[in-house]
Amino acid sequence: MDGLRRFEDALGAPVAAGVEALDDDELAELAELVRDARATHLRVMRDASNRALSHVPRLLRPAVRRVLGG
Repeated sequence: MDGLRRFEDALGAPVAAGVEALDDDELAELAELVRDARATHLRVMRDASNRALSHVPRLLRPAVRRVLGG
């Protein structure tokens, strides 16, 4: 089942029991929703990080970013 493999790839983990019952179109839609949710999450976290860094003096921001892994 190609749709199941694509969904597992998007999820990054094996799927729960019962998901195999979905057809390929449903699995493809679910995989797309997971990818979109992850992209949204990353964007929101990056924006929050940038807003938080706005409270740090400008000259210290590069050092703080390095320490935080960004």
